[in-house]
Amino acid sequence: QDAHLFCFLSLYITCVADTDAVADNWPALSGFLRENYLQYVSVKAGQYPSVLRLATSALDKLTSTSFLDDKRLRREADTLLQTICDTCINAAARDLEAAVASAAASTTHGVAAEAPPLDDILHNLSPGPEVVSLDVAHFLADRVVPNIRKLLSDQDKVLALLTNMVYYAVAPAIKSGRIFSSGSSGEADGGADVGVGAGVHSSLRLLHSISKLPFAVRTWKKEAWDVFLDNRFFGVSGAQCALWKVVVQSLMVVEKEARLTDLLGRISAVPSTSLFLTREQEAVGRSYALRRLSFAVWCGSRDQYVPQVPNIQEKLVEVLKGPSGPMHVEAYTCLRVLVLRVASHHLANLWPIILTELIRLFGIYLRDPTSNEELAVFAAACKFLDLLLVLGIEEFQCHQWIFVAETLEEAGGRLDSVQTVSGQQRSLVDRLDALWRPLEKRPEASGNLL
Repeated sequence: QDAHLFCFLSLYITCVADTDAVADNWPALSGFLRENYLQYVSVKAGQYPSVLRLATSALDKLTSTSFLDDKRLRREADTLLQTICDTCINAAARDLEAAVASAAASTTHGVAAEAPPLDDILHNLSPGPEVVSLDVAHFLADRVVPNIRKLLSDQDKVLALLTNMVYYAVAPAIKSGRIFSSGSSGEADGGADVGVGAGVHSSLRLLHSISKLPFAVRTWKKEAWDVFLDNRFFGVSGAQCALWKVVVQSLMVVEKEARLTDLLGRISAVPSTSLFLTREQEAVGRSYALRRLSFAVWCGSRDQYVPQVPNIQEKLVEVLKGPSGPMHVEAYTCLRVLVLRVASHHLANLWPIILTELIRLFGIYLRDPTSNEELAVFAAACKFLDLLLVLGIEEFQCHQWIFVAETLEEAGGRLDSVQTVSGQQRSLVDRLDALWRPLEKRPEASGNLL
């Protein structure tokens, strides 16, 4: 009943009550919240999302009037909202931590109880603690954080509140490692993990909302950067990736030079806390570093990284001139990102080495159509070539005849011929197709083809 009363008051203030009525009743409402919200949080823990929603609705209504122009009233309102938010954040974090421990214990003992759909849980009259904490995180992300400069006038209180949100609601999800494994909606495989996974996803939504505030970058940059540097980052779901795209872009915009220099440095040498590092481990670490650079550039806007293109080109040339392997695969991925995010005339210095590498890869299979050498690299190169053809990049059009036929006449002629009927040189794709097509009928060789 109390939850229904708080919900009714919140909706009434938001949708029906005029600002004068809210202002006239604010002293009584603020006194009730100040004197009783601690009792509700301690005795009826499930009520604190409703208390937070009620306080936010009332203050949101009052900020559109001159009622809070009084400095004393404004200061008291700021203190009240900050205290309620902090109390709700701490209680929600405590509930989520208990839910994580319970889910871990259930997994350890092999228990995976079937859970009802998450939407049904959220509308239950007696929700569990993990769902209540989820409700708080969602409300903070959707209502409080986007309007925090409107709800709180004191900059110090704003930063203190955001710091607490990150420390109690975001950091635990990162430290537990669950932020790398939860699904797109936060649902895990086991029923016991549904609420926990949703709570972790809501923590990411909260970080996503805070990252849109440029002045608050110092409250979350360490946690976000630590996740980005973890190799497990690239295993997140598509829905989470969309949120991380905004977070990474916000971080790169605020500290572009320092962060990009760090990413470029990790491509050449992988920082390691271990005393011994094998060549394979170092190659994997450098590959992830290059993939991380590609993701950062992809998160950016068109031509955002033009001033850093020479440094990026230098690293790509260094990689492409080195031994072939996973690094070359990531290099072609980075090239695909660059042609989408950077105007083609800024990449003029890269075309010679790109053409040389593409011709070299095609040459491997023209000499031996059944070769297994550098298959992954060749597939990545073909994806890059396909993107160049689709985009119709002007700087590449004068060279595309080397790879694909430009007319039907050039594509004609005998399949085993290097030249067309008119005597023109056949493209590399047509020549490779002529060599691979007969192999399709040979089962022993078909397994070697892409």
